[in-house]
Amino acid sequence: MCGRFAMDEKTDVAIRSLVGGKGISVMKGWEPQYNVSPTDAVPVVRDRDSEREVAMVRWGMVAPGAKEFAGKPVFNARIETVNKLGLFKAPF
Repeated sequence: MCGRFAMDEKTDVAIRSLVGGKGISVMKGWEPQYNVSPTDAVPVVRDRDSEREVAMVRWGMVAPGAKEFAGKPVFNARIETVNKLGLFKAPF
């Protein structure tokens, strides 16, 4: 898996309808993209205090004990070892 995805105009419409305007200001400068990589910040809808909001985030796993992303983001796991190795063991 290459770890890339697309967020088009339909995604933008869906985000705006889900949050009803709350937090949309964080999306300033964001444009729909057709080649989103793990290092790109993208808008996501999340639930905070029982209310939906939109936030700009990078995606991937952060190592236990790390305060922020450092180096290459980790986002893929092998099914053969997901329960035995690395970052994915505990969450799995």
